[in-house]
Amino acid sequence: VGLGLVVGPFFGGEVAALFGSHAPFVLAAAFAAGSLAFVVLRLPEYLPPVSRKGAACDGMRKLPSGGGGPLQLCQDFAAMVLDSRELCWYMAGLIFLNLGLGAYRAVQALWGREALSWGSRELGRFMSFNGVAVAIAQWLLLPWLRRAARNQDGRLAQACLLVSAAKHCAYALAPQGAQACIWVYFVTAVGAPSHCGLSALRSLVSRCAPPERQGLLTGGVSSLVIVAQTVGALLGSQVLAAALRRGLAGGTPLFFSAACIALGASCIATGATARGRRGE
Repeated sequence: VGLGLVVGPFFGGEVAALFGSHAPFVLAAAFAAGSLAFVVLRLPEYLPPVSRKGAACDGMRKLPSGGGGPLQLCQDFAAMVLDSRELCWYMAGLIFLNLGLGAYRAVQALWGREALSWGSRELGRFMSFNGVAVAIAQWLLLPWLRRAARNQDGRLAQACLLVSAAKHCAYALAPQGAQACIWVYFVTAVGAPSHCGLSALRSLVSRCAPPERQGLLTGGVSSLVIVAQTVGALLGSQVLAAALRRGLAGGTPLFFSAACIALGASCIATGATARGRRGE
């Protein structure tokens, strides 16, 4: 997956520059079709036949009757979150973080074109470099940062989210011309710790539930992340459209993204305070 984040954008940008903006989509469809064919024809089933037989029907029979399956899960998840003030604040931080990330990812390509005058090749190379930063952050920086923070994920998550907010502000303030690439690449390298924030925050959330409720928590968190990123993408695109209509800078949506992420850091700080008071 990490290799795909590095090679894919670079390759896609080069293909778009050489063959037109439609070419990466055709290539992606071809890769997806090849992946589907490989899975269907070559990927073995890891479950033995005895485990497969009737598993789907048995799973359906275990759902609560009277239409209470998904709805009951949502109610149980909401009750679990509301039962813990600490978890409430951490979930709020997770939502704000993903709102900001969704807003940024939705406008990233348009920001590169409008604010930095980038084409497909420049954008692909930048996204590839960002993939390198993500890989380095997850494989090398995160373990080191956890040791430096003495495994206090609350402080680590706050620091990483604040770095992320500052990084997005720096992107929005990128100069024009030849200096833009130097500025953006430098900010991406210095801001690599920002990619550790989500992992640290998920760890905090996970500790707020007992082992028997981890499945419910994981499912609820994954759903909220998807919803938050979708809403963030819609908001980010609307902010960009409004900014362009009013003649504002193309980086304006990145300030919105930074504000959401900073609010997430504030929620984490409040959750850590609630945890400290509970400990007393």
